[in-house]
Order: sequence, then C-alpha cells, then structure tokens
Amino acid sequence: TSNKNRSVRIIARARAYMEMNISCQFNLDELAKGLGMSYTSFNNHFKEQIGISPIRFLRNLRLQKAKYQLLRTHNTIKEIARECGFTSTEYFCNSFRNETGMSPLTFREQKHLKQL
Repeated sequence: TSNKNRSVRIIARARAYMEMNISCQFNLDELAKGLGMSYTSFNNHFKEQIGISPIRFLRNLRLQKAKYQLLRTHNTIKEIARECGFTSTEYFCNSFRNETGMSPLTFREQKHLKQL
C-alpha cells in the first residue's frame, strides 16, 4: 500500500508539473527520471492511474488550452501553437485535426458563427 500511495503522489506531481509547464518543451523521460522512475515504470503507473499515457495526457492538455485560446483570443495559429507547447505549427495543426476532425482555423470560425 505504501508503494501504491507513493505512486499516486508521484503521478499527481507529474500531472501538476505538466499543467504548470504546458507552454514549455520538456522531455517526459527526463520528467520520469526527476521523479525517481524509469520512463517505462512512469508510463505504466500513469496509464494505470489516469487511463491514458503521459504523452496522450500532455497532448490533450495542450489541445484543450489551444481550443480555449482559439475561442477566447485573437492570437494567430502560430502563436497558439507556441503558447501551447507544440514544437511546430504544422504539428499543432495535424494534432488538432486528428483530435477534432477540423483545422484550428475552421474550429475557430465554426464556434464563432455558432455564438452569433
């Protein structure tokens, strides 16, 4: 049980770190090492507790932030990609399209039209 509690605390710290540093580029392997775990162990514990991999969790966080910014700011797609921690605008647009079925610009335009 103490190992389980330790694991829960570690994954909570990992989630908090990801949420606070969403705009930054960071390596999940380095995060795992900083938490005293191998990446494989970190990945397994994370999936067990959260239900998805840490990579997927981080990408979902970034996409949620991007959706918010698309609807609430006039920032360019390039600015939003950078502020949400994507390595390139192209990677952001591809990830966004894979997740939503539409480009970030189409998402912004459709949501704004619905609000009128």
